[in-house]
Amino acid sequence: MKRVVTAIFVFLISVNLSYAPMFDYYDFSDYSEIPVAGISKKENIGVLGKLRLYKLRSGRDRIYFSDNIVISKDAKNSIIFAIRTAEEFLGEPESSYFVQFDLPADKVSGKSSSSAVFLLTVAVNMHKNIRQDILVSGDIDTNYELSSGGHILIKILAAKNKGINTVIFPDQERKILEKHIVRKDPEKNYFVTKEVDFSEYVKNNIGSKVIIRKDIREILEIMIK
Repeated sequence: MKRVVTAIFVFLISVNLSYAPMFDYYDFSDYSEIPVAGISKKENIGVLGKLRLYKLRSGRDRIYFSDNIVISKDAKNSIIFAIRTAEEFLGEPESSYFVQFDLPADKVSGKSSSSAVFLLTVAVNMHKNIRQDILVSGDIDTNYELSSGGHILIKILAAKNKGINTVIFPDQERKILEKHIVRKDPEKNYFVTKEVDFSEYVKNNIGSKVIIRKDIREILEIMIK
């Protein structure tokens, strides 16, 4: 009976560790953090917080996630992919990491944080610092290319409200569609949609600087110091 109880206890501990292990300072060799933007569904606004990555000394080459915020399966898979892709880029063996979102949002559901996770993984393994005055958003693929993560303007506004005036987004966001009124009637306005330069649009309407990049490796020299 005692063995059964012990086995159940160990099993519960192992399950819990997959989501929110309790680590002491001596459990990780290094960590880094980066600004990250999200969406608060309750208030329907963009929010800004921190994403932290801890490299653990042990843990069976697994990726652990904090349980202070709901993280969707797609988001977790994209984060795991970003970590392993960064390790491959560096020529590092697979290690264990603890991922922590400090974000005032209800849920992390998209893949847009994977570019930030790639940068964090490189920084942690090289024992470098990451700039905290630039927001990076976008998904990455097997060729290191960036793709859009959505809610672009809302994230830029959230960063602007917290004092971050420079953002890096994928090459796909080079252009944006903008409505222009061509005729006003008492009951209805008539619009035409025009394609405008995204960087100029953000600069003129929000006051932030947009840096467009196609490859996550091009961002390393900007973000890591």
